[in-house]
Amino acid sequence: MVEKSESRRSVEVRVKLSPSIAAEFGAIAESRGLLPATLAASALGEFVERYRRDRQIAQMVAIDASKRMVEATSEGAVEKAITAILGDASLLELFARAGEPEAGTRAEAGQVPDRKPQPRPGGVAA
Repeated sequence: MVEKSESRRSVEVRVKLSPSIAAEFGAIAESRGLLPATLAASALGEFVERYRRDRQIAQMVAIDASKRMVEATSEGAVEKAITAILGDASLLELFARAGEPEAGTRAEAGQVPDRKPQPRPGGVAA
């Protein structure tokens, strides 16, 4: 609800319009039975209200999107989504293990053979 002190128009705002826009705006105001200044004040008030509403909606959308992102990345949500896509939870485990080094490989046992640089064509070592 607008307070009485806010509803009273006491601040002056000046704008310059081209003659054609001023004539058209004057005709619109006259067709509505208003003075051009009254129509301008009403139009500005509607603009400010729309701006406030749009800003509030954008803020609510951002908050909702943030909450959805947190839910989507929560513990187990990613695994559930991948399992739903793959259709089998065992495939998810298989993919997860694919990136892990196998136990007992020669590298873990310290049995990595020495690599000597192999000569490239032209006599430059690799």
